[in-house]
Amino acid sequence: RSLAYFGEEIRKGIGQADEIGDKDTADIFTEISRSLDKDLWFVEAHAQSER
Repeated sequence: RSLAYFGEEIRKGIGQADEIGDKDTADIFTEISRSLDKDLWFVEAHAQSER
């Protein structure tokens, strides 16, 4: 849940950075979000394989 929550928050940050015109920060947050989504997928896949 913590990874999913962080993902939600980082996506909010992307929107906020876009709103104020800070494209560099939005790009950094987008890269973090992509990496986090991949990590979350791995965690969920691992958790399901243990069931």
